[in-house]
Amino acid sequence: MSYTIDDSLFVNIKGYIDQTVIDIINASPLLCSLLDNYKNTIGKSIEPYDSTTIGGSYSPGGKTLTFTSETLTPSHTQDFIRLLAHELGHFYDDTQGGLNQFDYGFLDVYNFF
Repeated sequence: MSYTIDDSLFVNIKGYIDQTVIDIINASPLLCSLLDNYKNTIGKSIEPYDSTTIGGSYSPGGKTLTFTSETLTPSHTQDFIRLLAHELGHFYDDTQGGLNQFDYGFLDVYNFF
């Protein structure tokens, strides 16, 4: 599937992103596939939260993808795409049974060294 800026996934962030973001998403079959899965499984739009830092998150409990308002600005398109792919990885992991908090903590420590 290809996406448009008017897709229900982007309704809450439409004021932040531009067509460049959509073009980059549509250029990646893997990213489109993960977004399709998120949309069909969860059915929620991507949410913004007000912050001047770069960041995003996937909440396994709330089944929500959120990104900071700064991340969503056109000057940070690459950050948004990178974080979108990263957070969709957490979503995919969650659909496969996920990792518990111990596993996430272990990976954080393990990857630090």
